Amino acid sequence: MAAAAVAVSAGVPEAVAEVASECGLPGELLLALAEVYAAQGAGSARRLARHPSALAKVRSMAQVARRIEERPELLAALGQDASAQSLARARERLPFCGRYSAKEGTALDAALDEAARGLQVAAETVAQVGGRGKLPMVVRPGLPVLA
Repeated sequence: MAAAAVAVSAGVPEAVAEVASECGLPGELLLALAEVYAAQGAGSARRLARHPSALAKVRSMAQVARRIEERPELLAALGQDASAQSLARARERLPFCGRYSAKEGTALDAALDEAARGLQVAAETVAQVGGRGKLPMVVRPGLPVLA
């Protein structure tokens, strides 16, 4: 029960800490278990705690968000003159990449670095195209349609 007390002091609810302790869940998966517990209830959390490999396929949002906050250079890669809209999209994209990269076995920092590079390339492409974020195109009548 000492592990449960440590988990509670780390911000994990007591009920989640008890499930984790009962099932012998590794400490690094506590935040993910807490999210499952909150979203799906005790039964689902207990089932996943018994199969940590399934729980480890997706990192917890709390873990990823905390790491993004610790690394402001990830958003700084977009540049000083990044629009509020592009920063908002980056804040949505980075957690997605951080969470689901666990399934491929990619370290969190490596996944966030790669996602930040992708966002930077996308921002540079938008700037080259004209800054509108959309590629201009013309559709004319009379062109054949390929089937």
